Amino acid sequence: MTTIGLIRHGVTDWNQQRIIQGHMDISLNDEGKEQAAALGERLVEHQWDIILCSDLIRAKETASIIAKRLNLEISSYDERLRERYLGALEGLSYEDRIKKYGEDWHAIHHNPELKIEKDEHLKNRGLQVIKDVQKLYGNRRVLIVSHGGLINQLLRELLDDFDSKIHNTSITILENKKDQWKSIVLNCTKHL
Repeated sequence: MTTIGLIRHGVTDWNQQRIIQGHMDISLNDEGKEQAAALGERLVEHQWDIILCSDLIRAKETASIIAKRLNLEISSYDERLRERYLGALEGLSYEDRIKKYGEDWHAIHHNPELKIEKDEHLKNRGLQVIKDVQKLYGNRRVLIVSHGGLINQLLRELLDDFDSKIHNTSITILENKKDQWKSIVLNCTKHL
């Protein structure tokens, strides 16, 4: 049985200011580092074997804090675990998005000129990581530190009726039995 713990990175200044990060490489702020430390303390309760993470700094910092507490090395920094690429929206605050694209700025996601990564591509790269984890690590317990957009897409695909917003440093623990994923813990932040 494969067990995967999906973790969203700790909070950044841009998260708090509602600035879209996407692939932009933004560090955790002090609160984000404290969140990661609190999650690390929580994860000591269970045995984890491997940590994988996105190659963006906010995920790497989160994973590093957790890995240190768990006495583990980070096994890989995988660009497939990055946040959705958001093209022209990256670096824009909520107010900037409204000024530039209007109140219905969400609708521009379908504008090909903005080069925003499609849901299908985001989902497929995340699912490929999950398949690789199952193949390479079998019955081990694997933590994956990534981003809200990617984790949301994965959970919509792997679980029935998932419709939520993933919180910073939340953990979702999934178990795979007979090619069926089941959530043991979902979007949990009780450590905060």
